[in-house]
Amino acid sequence: MNLNWILVCFLAFFGLNSCAKPIISPTIAAPNEEFDTTIQRVKTSFLLDSLQHQPWKYFSSKIDVNYANEEKSINLKANVKATKDSAAFAIVSFLTIPAVLAMASQDSVMYVDKLNRCFKKRNLEDLASLFGISLSLTNLEELLLALPIGFNVEASSEETYGDSLWVEQSLKENNKTRNHRYALSKTDHKLLFQSIQVPEDEIKLSITYQDHSIVSGFNFPASFSVTIAIRDQISSLSFTYARTVFNTPQLLELNIPDDYENCP
Repeated sequence: MNLNWILVCFLAFFGLNSCAKPIISPTIAAPNEEFDTTIQRVKTSFLLDSLQHQPWKYFSSKIDVNYANEEKSINLKANVKATKDSAAFAIVSFLTIPAVLAMASQDSVMYVDKLNRCFKKRNLEDLASLFGISLSLTNLEELLLALPIGFNVEASSEETYGDSLWVEQSLKENNKTRNHRYALSKTDHKLLFQSIQVPEDEIKLSITYQDHSIVSGFNFPASFSVTIAIRDQISSLSFTYARTVFNTPQLLELNIPDDYENCP
């Protein structure tokens, strides 16, 4: 097994990347203009902002990750821990063997390749060349915790109402446009879908959430699927969570053995 594929999947887990057969996700009806105005509702943008700022400090979960592209598919197991706005740590296993240990901080990702007995540090900015879309540590946490990625309640937005509540925002970053779409359920306001599109680079990231339940007070999905389209290449990932815990302090520590060398 080529470790590069394992590493790509791990990095995809912390950001998203590459080319594959898309996972079939539940269809969410497109928004329409019909809306029962006799029913009072909080503005959808404020509902999204409330979701984004749920009071969490610590997070841990065991995650089954499936990655597929036109050449192959891979199943990985990840034991993930995170401390808000500080760091995220993961042990990624292949065929029950721990293969990669990694720590993402505010500006970098350090990983230890246990199969080849080496380690390497990369800037988060460098990962944009792999993922197509630049993601900060906060964005990675939002991805990991199924929160609205990059939502800005102070930015202008367009809201539409149909079978779901939709919000669209167009933001500028590094002289490029990022179009965000979010869909919430009309009844309990859980996040059903979100997408990020960068038209200049012909990139689109789409995420669909399934099977929500209450976990430590959070309305959290049991799984979600991701499709990444980069020009004519498509990849897909699915994440299934188990033993998810919020707000129990977690020790995040990455130890590099003395006899490990820098990875090439």
